Amino acid sequence: PGVGGGAGGGGVAAGGGLGEAQILAEAGTFELGLVSTLTVRQKGVRRLQGLENCEGLLELDLSGNLLERIEGLERAVKLRKLVLCGNRLKSVVNLEFCVSLEHLLLQGNALEDLSWLEHLQKLPALKSLYLRNVDGSQANPVCARDDYRARVLKALPKLRNLDGERQPVNVGYRDEA
Repeated sequence: PGVGGGAGGGGVAAGGGLGEAQILAEAGTFELGLVSTLTVRQKGVRRLQGLENCEGLLELDLSGNLLERIEGLERAVKLRKLVLCGNRLKSVVNLEFCVSLEHLLLQGNALEDLSWLEHLQKLPALKSLYLRNVDGSQANPVCARDDYRARVLKALPKLRNLDGERQPVNVGYRDEA
């Protein structure tokens, strides 16, 4: 139980959020507490809500939706992987409760600056961050800045993977940072 396939039941709840019925249908389970993996791609989700009782959530993929902000993850203390590619995010805040978060994928959003980096410093387990793909595709606007990698690595020195490049320290990023 708890493995979401991205297909199947229920639409987006009123207000553009996930409804309990949709979460249960997508996860293929009957109880929110049993949801460990949830994939809801390209379903028009506008608000990250409805996950309050998914306390066992380990992986969440909401790629290709209409999210403009991150919210509703206050109880997601076990969440290890968060995929928010192809949304409308302009900032990355409200993740401080996700203390187990290791992987954050944000390609294809509207992130124009790095003012939100200080919020990611509160994530002790963060190992990988994607602001674009390794081939440069699906880049956020901030990736056009010459110093974006150096700024990210300076703010997040424990990062092991930036944009698909493993061990940033070994590929000359330490000098940039």
